[in-house]
Amino acid sequence: MSDDHAHTGPDAGSDTGVDAGTGTDPAAVFEDPAAVLRTGRARLRELLASCPPGPGTGGPGREVVSQTEAVLGTEPVPRSAYASWLHFAATTLGHTAYAEGIAAAAPHLPWRTLWAWCRPVGAYRANPNLSGGGDATVFERTADGNRFVRIQAMWCPETWIDLGTGARSTTAPEDVTEVDEDLWPDGPWLFEPEDGSAPYAPAEWEAPLEVAPGRYLLVVARGLFLLEENRDRHPAPAPAGGEDGPAEPEPAEEPGDGPVPAPWFADGGDGGGALTAERLDEVFGTDTMVRVPAAGLPETLRHPATRDLLSGPGLPEWWGAGTVTFRAESAGPRPDSADGLLRLGGFDFGYCDEGDVLVDGTTGAVLLRQPDATFGSGGEEPFPLCRDTEVLVRFLEGVRRHMGSCWDGHEAEGGISGFRRSMRALDPEAIDGDPSGEVWGHVFAGITELGIDGF
Repeated sequence: MSDDHAHTGPDAGSDTGVDAGTGTDPAAVFEDPAAVLRTGRARLRELLASCPPGPGTGGPGREVVSQTEAVLGTEPVPRSAYASWLHFAATTLGHTAYAEGIAAAAPHLPWRTLWAWCRPVGAYRANPNLSGGGDATVFERTADGNRFVRIQAMWCPETWIDLGTGARSTTAPEDVTEVDEDLWPDGPWLFEPEDGSAPYAPAEWEAPLEVAPGRYLLVVARGLFLLEENRDRHPAPAPAGGEDGPAEPEPAEEPGDGPVPAPWFADGGDGGGALTAERLDEVFGTDTMVRVPAAGLPETLRHPATRDLLSGPGLPEWWGAGTVTFRAESAGPRPDSADGLLRLGGFDFGYCDEGDVLVDGTTGAVLLRQPDATFGSGGEEPFPLCRDTEVLVRFLEGVRRHMGSCWDGHEAEGGISGFRRSMRALDPEAIDGDPSGEVWGHVFAGITELGIDGF
């Protein structure tokens, strides 16, 4: 996929010192953008499949290539356009240096990604979540003509983005007015030329805003990004059969017969890793968490891990999905009974009695008391809900984290089945237990059975 289109097979690249045949060290290819561009897609997929599952092989390049293949799937694209997709993936993942390496190795790629605020495939990040439609309004600052876009959506806080830099803020810039000009492209744009030879693009890319000449803002369910058409892209191949013959388009490179590789992330993309205050603030929103200093927790709460979680990462003060909501005790857990149980908060299930969420102060186990016996035997006797408070938080976070993949998922993510596998791995007994499994099935239905509007 070099600029002179000299690469013609999946095993090219030995001229760079990289043996693209059997036994290639994947890291030697993935760490070098130029080597990736000289290696065909079929071979890249083989190298992805040969990488060990743990971190340490391929670095950012492995993430970029696996993300690109997950986005494209089996779609064949011209080799020069593949460079644009690699650049898109690197920018989306925040690998700026790698994106610069791609642009340097393929300066004539047909389009570039200037910035992206987007949920990568398989990352399951809760922010941004523009499912159901994000309203994008462009504004201009009177003093200098800089443009900004305001994003509003049901599951995303109002955000202002500097179109020039991609910098985000929840505070509106001063001295801006809404742009009243028509921002729809005047005629076909890069992905919709009149002659029908548009580069591949997902169907959801059909409604861009042209915020500057040759610059297009895309707002889709997984996020938004600013693309720039490369006016200096490589000229079309020489006409076949002489100067007067028809132009021969650049051939598309087939991805091979192997399965679409699952997207891979060095730091884990499935919600693993430690729960931190910063992480939960990002998922549930700043200043919406209940955190109680250790000295303020009840003495009857003796379970160390529960105390650490409540005084550190915390519980969401309010959580909702579909017909179910959860509300934590705003002042922290309070004693509920003489047998060492404390009330963490409660679920409103929408059509039946609410359920009290309790924690055993000695073992850290989380229980539910639901009087009308919609779940369990009813009455005042609680039943096990999940292993501990951390699992409770991870289940609630998991719903928020996987909303996008369930409502607007990509084939490589697994959608609802991927969400269920992730939740079951956290606490199989809670998911498979009776009646806890029924409770969590009802909670999870907010994204597995209901849509963005809760229906």
